[in-house]
Amino acid sequence: MSRTSAKNRVLSKQDVARMIGQGDLIVVYNNTVLRLNNWIRFHPGGDKAVHHMVGRDATDEMNAYHSDATIATFKRFQVGVIDHKWVNLVPPIQGGEYPKSGDISLAGQMPATVKPKVPVNIVPTAASIRIESGPIRDPETVIENFDNLLVKSDLETWPSLDYETQWTISQKYNELHAKIKAEGLYDCPYVEYYKQMCINGGLFLYFLVFWKLEWYFLSAVSIGLFWQQLTFIAHDAGHLAITHNYHIDNFIGILIADWMGGLSLGWWKRNHNVHHLITNDPVHDPDIQHLPFFAVSSRLLGNVYSTYYEKTLWFDSFAKFLVQFQNHLYYPILCFGRFNLYRLSWEYLLTNKAPRGKAAWLWYFEITGLSFFFYWFFYVLIGSLDTWSQKIQYILVSHIVTMIVHVQITLSHFAMSTSDLGVSETFAARQLRTTMDVDCPEWFDFFHGGLQFQAIHHLFPRLPRHNFRKAQKHVLEFCKDTGLRYSIYGFVDGNNKVLLHMEDIGKQVKIMKDCLRSMALESCEKKNIYEKRVEKAMVESKLNSVHQQVGVLEVGRVRVLHQREQLLYNNVGIQVLLAHLADHDVKCVDGEVLDLERAGGAEQLADCREHLCADGGVALEVEERGQAHQHLFLELDGVWVIVGDEGLLKQLVEQRLELRRVLGAEIVLVGVELCLYGVQVRQQQQLVAGEILVVENFAEQREYLVGEGELGQLVAEDEQVFAG
Repeated sequence: MSRTSAKNRVLSKQDVARMIGQGDLIVVYNNTVLRLNNWIRFHPGGDKAVHHMVGRDATDEMNAYHSDATIATFKRFQVGVIDHKWVNLVPPIQGGEYPKSGDISLAGQMPATVKPKVPVNIVPTAASIRIESGPIRDPETVIENFDNLLVKSDLETWPSLDYETQWTISQKYNELHAKIKAEGLYDCPYVEYYKQMCINGGLFLYFLVFWKLEWYFLSAVSIGLFWQQLTFIAHDAGHLAITHNYHIDNFIGILIADWMGGLSLGWWKRNHNVHHLITNDPVHDPDIQHLPFFAVSSRLLGNVYSTYYEKTLWFDSFAKFLVQFQNHLYYPILCFGRFNLYRLSWEYLLTNKAPRGKAAWLWYFEITGLSFFFYWFFYVLIGSLDTWSQKIQYILVSHIVTMIVHVQITLSHFAMSTSDLGVSETFAARQLRTTMDVDCPEWFDFFHGGLQFQAIHHLFPRLPRHNFRKAQKHVLEFCKDTGLRYSIYGFVDGNNKVLLHMEDIGKQVKIMKDCLRSMALESCEKKNIYEKRVEKAMVESKLNSVHQQVGVLEVGRVRVLHQREQLLYNNVGIQVLLAHLADHDVKCVDGEVLDLERAGGAEQLADCREHLCADGGVALEVEERGQAHQHLFLELDGVWVIVGDEGLLKQLVEQRLELRRVLGAEIVLVGVELCLYGVQVRQQQQLVAGEILVVENFAEQREYLVGEGELGQLVAEDEQVFAG
């Protein structure tokens, strides 16, 4: 087969799914299939942006983000064509699973860790969203209900997600884009940048004059406003909206952002490009991932794995406290936002995440620029002040003033939809659903720097901001034709909307805490009931004190094998576990307590194991120096909770492969006194099948290890009553 014919071969959906399953980065563009494996490390927009388009028709996104000259180069990545309606698959980074065989019966399914609101390959409706009614005591149900109400509202408000409706929206968006181009709105009005330079020059002059006069407060305010205005030019340059030349615009952007402002343009672009593609998704969009300080979605009221930061965002006790009052803390916390941007900028550059190839020079230019900024501002400027009081005041005032731009940025998205409506939603529909504009007079446009037209900017990222107002009328017509909604509020009204939304999320945290308290009280009541039953079993076991007791208890679908008297009868934690888990009566298997003699204990333990296995259970014995450890096994809906001392845990970790083979299920290893917490960790972390979770010294260190040793923290202040 010739190279040309290979590029034009017709590929089925199964073919594409198989290629993705084999590790290929496959993107559909204008009915052609592109493989971007070798290009992704050179992609100027970062690798994450590509990963979010795998398995999808990215025509609208790629046209919006690339010039005609760049689009012409796409052909070199072509490996085939499609001749049928393409229904988007879920990208692997978003949880899509693709067997190497190409069987698409599972392709695009989401694992439990992502929790999609909309099933794959099903067109959702408002009626399909389930909402619990009646009294709610489970905190997770509180979150689920709140989120489902928002999803239901979106499905009722926005156009249907069926193929024909979304295809029509896409076609009309392409027509709108063509009209924008035809009117020359991509031509940058450079005279506007002359006006911008006058504003920036004036602010810089004020900074110098006030500094010379030793009016340091006003000097700090001036340089803060100078940085705020510089942000808008850097934003334009990052989107190639000034000259539309990659190298020239990046040079301008780095000169402004890094050298004058101390922030990495490269970090911002990598972050911002993902934000534009998967706007307001709590799992994937870094622009709304601000735990422990803010949570703008109920889906963040729990430990969420960020695919951008590649780490878990912990909803710990500190986050719970702050989020309850986030509407009051919103402005104060934003005052210190620039310090966090310094950290992210250096982290990006020092971890070598910058693009390679022809764009590799940007890293050197950026690292030099940041070093220069920190030298001239912190060492030369701040260092020349006489007292520490003056130094700290100047730094704080100058940085607090930049809070204005943080408000302008977050205003566009924090109050808007964060629902996951699935992969069938088109690019244009998602941008308008998740973004708001700000209504202001034309003469005041300079203050907002284009961020007042954020919805229009999200539709056309490369469009010069000075032409947004001209494009607005066309966007309004587009919304009228398609049934999409164009959200625009005044600056004050928009801020009020953000604060009210954040207050609503904060209220959910308070409701969750009330649910936990209710559950704790209910569990204590159950504990008293089960203590009496355990006490009866304890009396029976003490009839033969020369024997070592091995008991088998059944609690619903949970089987407990224990080997020492104190573990069950004298350990409050185990009793509370039984009380917490049992919705059924506790009873011994066959109504008996099995006794093992000390002599030959291992042999009789094997008999006990056979007894367990007789009705479908599985038990595993671990020996050391000829004697079985003191331990117990729990089987909870196919998940094994193995409780033992430190020596046993270490030995089990070493034998984890054998454990997986024998048990064939998820495994949780916990300390003797921490059985209940082990189950809670298992439920919150949603372990992958075969994964081992080890908890050691939990009561003292309150930390746990996952898999090969990834350190995390679980703070359970509201569940302390369960610890006994």
